Formats: sequence, C-alpha cells, structure tokens
Amino acid sequence: MRILHFLNVPMEEIEKEIPHIASQGFDAIQISSVQPFKNEDDEEVEWYMVFQPLAFKIGNRYGSKENLISLCETASMHHISIIVDVICNHVANKSDEEPFIPHPDVDSTLTNNPYFWKERKPVENWEDRMQVTNYCMGLPGLNPSNYDLQDLIIQFLQELILCGVGGFRFDAAKSIALPTDHFEYYPECHFWPRVITEGLKGYDLYNYGEVIFAPNELIKEYAKYMNVLTTWYVKDIPETITYVESHDSFLNKDDMGWTKDVSEEEILKRYFDLTKEWNNTVFFHRPNTNMWKSNIVKQANQQFSTELSSKTYTKKK
Repeated sequence: MRILHFLNVPMEEIEKEIPHIASQGFDAIQISSVQPFKNEDDEEVEWYMVFQPLAFKIGNRYGSKENLISLCETASMHHISIIVDVICNHVANKSDEEPFIPHPDVDSTLTNNPYFWKERKPVENWEDRMQVTNYCMGLPGLNPSNYDLQDLIIQFLQELILCGVGGFRFDAAKSIALPTDHFEYYPECHFWPRVITEGLKGYDLYNYGEVIFAPNELIKEYAKYMNVLTTWYVKDIPETITYVESHDSFLNKDDMGWTKDVSEEEILKRYFDLTKEWNNTVFFHRPNTNMWKSNIVKQANQQFSTELSSKTYTKKK
C-alpha cells in the first residue's frame, strides 16, 4: 500500500490531482480530519489546529460532506482509496492556560456526559503505559473505554464509509488502551475490538493506528486489530506502515521536527531506499512543494518484489 498524505489541503484541490496521483503509483490518499475544529474560521490557522476537533461530525474549512463524497467517487474511478484521519482520543481545549478544559464549542453531547472524559492529569512519563492511556496528552482526553462514546464514534465512522471512504488513520492510537492493558482503579478498555472488529465488521477497509516510538511487543498487540503506523517497519509484523517523513517530523519546531531541516533531495532518496525494503509506506506532501510529483517517487512506488509485496500488504477491517 502506497499512501500519499495531504495535510490541511482542500478536498476540491486534492480531487483535481487524482489522475496524477494514480499515475504516480499511489494506492491511497490520507486526508486531514473532516471534523470541525478549533479556530477554523480564523483567516490563518496553525497546522495543528485540525488535531483539536469539536465534534464527531463531517465538515470543516477543508471540505463539506458533499466535497468528501465527490472526492471519494473520483478517487474510486482511478482505483484510489480515500483514508480519513480520525481524532477520537481528545478534543479541543479552552486555552493553553486551561489545557484540560474543553473548548466552549465542543459538542454538548460530549461535554454533558461526565463519563466521556479521562482524568485531567498530564502524561509526565511516556514510558508509563498507565499514564499514556489514562492521562491527557496536553488536551482534554476522551475516555475510550466508555461504550456510549464508542457507539458515537462507530456511528461517525459508518457515516464516513457511506460517503465512500476506504479506511481510517486513528490519531494517537497508542493513547487508547488495549484489552490486554490492566491497571488498578481503571476499567478495561475494549475500544479496538468493539469499534473496529465489531463496529466496522463487513466493510472492506484499510485501517491503521498511529503507534509511534513503541516497542515491537506493543505494536504486535495493536496489529491484532488494524495496521500500525509507526516510525520503522518490523519485518516480522507485516501490518506495520512506515515513512521517512511525517507532518510531525517536518512541521514541529521542537525535537519532534527531526526532518524540518532535511532537503527535498534527501527525503526523496530515503523514500526510494525505504520502498526497496517495505511496501506499506506513507509519503508526506510538504506544503508548497511538488515533491510527490517527482519521477523518483513514481519509480519508488513501482519498485517492490511480488514475493515481498504479498507478505506485507495487509488489509485490516
């Protein structure tokens, strides 16, 4: 699976590029979350605001439900799948001074239910699995173990599927606990089996969850439910999807931005080398560039042995 990632690009603009995207050898396009988000009506919006959603609804400044349906229809004609980024671990905050208080515009269906929320504590140790899954990552955390919340999310995902969506990227999946996680004072979390295994049963989808900077043992547990987007590929876990650059590594100004100073030529070279070894890859479209249109990308997407490809292409429903 070769995936082209567009961040914060209007759906109408992406739709116009579909024929070229197909000719470049991509199988799918990952688009930004379609959920309404904080400050989206401002003239200029920081790139990360799309990761501060307000509701489980379709439609924001990058496209309406009608735009999404049109995009999916055009993509389907060129045998391209549309994968939507879904943020179901947290919502927008009120302010930097009150990071764990939901923004006033967050859907009242969420804010009115006290059981939909994690403790208002920050993750201080990212090696502590209890903290990662039960505390907040700098924003108001939703409680994914709650069945009523899970049902709202399933309904939202099914609505997206009816629009023609071919899969989902689950943001911050590592912060949503697995059934095998057991912590004193916290309920077991069956989010992944209920939402993916049961809630999306019968749909032909390509799903993956963001599980970066994680040990292989943890990746294997997530791979029981979906493909796993991580910072490297693991040869004995065919469900892993990886990349040489992501929106975080390019756009973040802190230590997360490890490719922000890497040249386009070097990124292309690294992508070409990666695709020699692994079939499930994501290529990030750097804003204001045409890197994805490079002939090197086209050659990279077309190189991979049939034998290896059959081992590493895994569709997780």
